[in-house]
Amino acid sequence: MEDPGVQLRGWWERTRPVSRLHARALARRWAELPESARTPAQLVGRHALGCEGTHGVFPKCNLTCSPCYHSHDANKVRVDGAHTVAEVDAQMTYLEETRGPHGHAQLIGGEVSLLDPDAHAETLLAMRRHGREPMSMTHGDFDDGYLASVVLGPDGRPRLPRVSFAGHFDSLMRGRRGVPRPRGEADLAPYRRQFVAMFRRLRSEHGVPSYLAHNMTVTPRNLPEVAEAVRTTVPMGFDMLSFQPAAFVGDERRWRE
Repeated sequence: MEDPGVQLRGWWERTRPVSRLHARALARRWAELPESARTPAQLVGRHALGCEGTHGVFPKCNLTCSPCYHSHDANKVRVDGAHTVAEVDAQMTYLEETRGPHGHAQLIGGEVSLLDPDAHAETLLAMRRHGREPMSMTHGDFDDGYLASVVLGPDGRPRLPRVSFAGHFDSLMRGRRGVPRPRGEADLAPYRRQFVAMFRRLRSEHGVPSYLAHNMTVTPRNLPEVAEAVRTTVPMGFDMLSFQPAAFVGDERRWRE
């Protein structure tokens, strides 16, 4: 039987408004900020640590976007399940030690739907074991069968309590089934709807809730379409919309602007 004193200290730590580990991580994060960012309105380092993400684990992708954030040899990197699970677990160990016991972390770096479903699921479970709420970053070009294989175990029952996915949709992406070269953001509206519908069916048929984000890279080419993309996408049922100005990183051969 566990010592009552240990039990009491554990209860005391769990019921603190901010755990000591989290408080130390916040102080460290605040100290890392440049002086110009330490303003009264700054949340990072005061109330939040900021979101996290995996790095360099599985860069493989099956689209040919312009711009592309991957290196020119990204598809040559090892991405098998055992490698992915082990490397993500190691990164989550580091994040737990340096950023505290809880956080939101993206499974990002390549296309998650190219991972074996069991490896994808085990990676998400590994992230949860380290106190992370995981979100899978994807281009969304997969079907119900893959999603069900990730969420459901061999016995057909849910092995994940909930899932979070960030679907990246924009007209700069090349190779999506059905619309390999979109002429504009409006061409992607049916595919955005299909993405949301998959997760609605998942909840209806298996009781697994989801949180869905919509990501869109913005360049001078599609900037005039952002307002209309917002107007048409908001009613679809995404929980969050995000727009990122293109960053000049990755494969320089894929940059056109």
